[in-house]
Amino acid sequence: MKETFGDSGFAEQHVRSEFIISSKIDEPDILRVRFELNLPEAHLTDGTIVYQYIQLIGVDADLTTGDTYIGLGCVTEVGNVDAT
Repeated sequence: MKETFGDSGFAEQHVRSEFIISSKIDEPDILRVRFELNLPEAHLTDGTIVYQYIQLIGVDADLTTGDTYIGLGCVTEVGNVDAT
């Protein structure tokens, strides 16, 4: 909080994922990810744009050698019920 917003406080981000493996070889597997963010209300006023993202890499991956990762993210606007 101090580094990002210049004040003290508490913030937390939760990321929940589900990986559903298809029972059929010709149907895709499914990865679902849900982001939750808790910040003091002073930083979540209507119109504030909030970005959250994660990067998934293999257990033995080494990004310094060119191994790739999968990036997932979302954006929403505080107070906009139609925002996704």
